Amino acid sequence: MNGLPVVDVLNLTQGVMVHQLYKDKIVKVREMVIAGTPLHQAFKKVGFDPLLWRSLALGEESGRLEDSLTRYIGVVEDEFNAYLGTLTAAIEPFALIFVGIAVGFIVVSLYLPMFNLVPALLGNA
Repeated sequence: MNGLPVVDVLNLTQGVMVHQLYKDKIVKVREMVIAGTPLHQAFKKVGFDPLLWRSLALGEESGRLEDSLTRYIGVVEDEFNAYLGTLTAAIEPFALIFVGIAVGFIVVSLYLPMFNLVPALLGNA
């Protein structure tokens, strides 16, 4: 973490966190770290993602916490992109059907007055 004390980093993280649930979890982790609990065990006890606290454990053991967290972020991004791709593929047919119905409605609403006008024109001729 570029030489920053872990407690200071947790304070900064808590300050920028928007979601109250995660903010409370970070506060608990910070308190546990101050009490002497290793960082990965604090994240594990609070209930964070198992991949996160395992990455923290590897980083703490190897002394390369930054590299371990960078690798974790890459894995999470890849999982999120895969999920997003699956979700997009699932929604696409419904969006196509909705657009087709909308276009059909517009076409019918434009041509219906002309169909009603044809008998009136033929009757007057």
